[in-house]
Amino acid sequence: MNHVTVQWQTLEEHSYLRFSFIGELTVHEALKAVDHWRVESDKSENRIDLIWNCLEMTGFEGEARKIWQKTMSEQKNKTGNIWLVVTNPLIRVSARTMALLTGYNLKTVTREADIK
Repeated sequence: MNHVTVQWQTLEEHSYLRFSFIGELTVHEALKAVDHWRVESDKSENRIDLIWNCLEMTGFEGEARKIWQKTMSEQKNKTGNIWLVVTNPLIRVSARTMALLTGYNLKTVTREADIK
């Protein structure tokens, strides 16, 4: 089963838009998730902070990565901190590369409890 869930989550009195990835990120799921990201960032007067929980992610389609990276560039002025929750080294390197290419400071942890 492949899917992405997107919801607001509060950790230590701070709100994050949390993306949870399960299985392989497909183009279809990437498009749905980035649409949600755009809607939520357009509603906010401030930059929004994100959590990308990739603990159950197994990979991604090449076109899905391109969609994600393009959205990162588009949302740069509306996005604050991004926390990457990951243990898979391939996914960690891929996410860090996208962050470098789009000018984000990506914070990486291996469990959500370490987000501060």
